[in-house]
Amino acid sequence: MLPIKKKIIRYNYSGRNDEKIKYIVIHDTGNRARGADAEAHYRYFNSGNRGASAHYFVDDRSPSLTVRSDFFRFRGSEPLKNGHIIY
Repeated sequence: MLPIKKKIIRYNYSGRNDEKIKYIVIHDTGNRARGADAEAHYRYFNSGNRGASAHYFVDDRSPSLTVRSDFFRFRGSEPLKNGHIIY
């Protein structure tokens, strides 16, 4: 198993209020451009208020945790408050 890099972003998340996680949702960014790896996505979301975020980004080398699982990630500048899901 590959180690998970912890690269926490500074924007677009809020507290989960102790709700238990029941599901994990995996998204494909669809970005096939050269250099569009997990590090590039981390840099993009950490460089300013994007109105969105994700818990993890994964490329062909390693996963990166960008929002801790005890926090909600944001979508459209609002926390996505289904407390049972990690996106």
